[in-house]
Amino acid sequence: MQDNSLGNQKIASNPKYSVWVSASAGTGKTTVLVNRLLRLFLNDVEPSKVLCLTYTNAGAIEMQNRIYKKARDWAIISDEKLKEELENITEKDENIDIDNLFLKARRLFSKLIDNPIPLKIYTIHAFCQSVLKRFPIEAGITPHFKIIEDSDVNILLNEAYQKLVHTLKNDKNIDYLDTFKSFNYLMENTPENEFEGLIKSIIDGREHFLELLSKYKNKEKIKESLQKKIFTNSSYAINDFIDNEKLFLENIINHIPENFIENLRTF
Repeated sequence: MQDNSLGNQKIASNPKYSVWVSASAGTGKTTVLVNRLLRLFLNDVEPSKVLCLTYTNAGAIEMQNRIYKKARDWAIISDEKLKEELENITEKDENIDIDNLFLKARRLFSKLIDNPIPLKIYTIHAFCQSVLKRFPIEAGITPHFKIIEDSDVNILLNEAYQKLVHTLKNDKNIDYLDTFKSFNYLMENTPENEFEGLIKSIIDGREHFLELLSKYKNKEKIKESLQKKIFTNSSYAINDFIDNEKLFLENIINHIPENFIENLRTF
């Protein structure tokens, strides 16, 4: 069983095959990926032309450290040990010239550290960020943008919240009238200990709200669509909620159709 596993790992690390590796933790997935990269480099693929994507920063750092460590070891270990390691990562039936790989393995470490372009081992987020930095205009974002940390997000949200409250309280501009009414309604009908979470939920779902406005053009159209999709058997309007909240909620319970969830998913 062990020999078969090692054989499969060698096949998976062969860059001439396109493979999908699925295994539990601690079974050698990272080792296979590292060996695959090393074999690419030994096959004269330029390190700067290889892109590796991982889910976590820890995974990216781990892969990079292993590659540099292995290349460094290959530069200094004995000839016998190096040939043994090269044989361990290649298949015996591939007719591979170990002597040819031997010289490339000896020089790999210097090739890596002398390359002006470092190994491209990124998390998915870091890779996307690098693409956006190269093409900010095409992506419709400000050049030289920065990715803020989660801790900074909370600080900025709190500052924006305080600014909003101050503006609504002191600015009598008619343009803020709808915003003031909406904000005031939320404050009057939301427990104090839940208000912050409600605001965060609205902000987190802002893309969905913007999508709705883009699709239905205005709030009235959204209301009409909600009524058609959710309250298909009801003759009253959603605006009844403003006049009689209790009656509105009773009607919701009485008229929600059995396929409510399925309808909502397609909204």
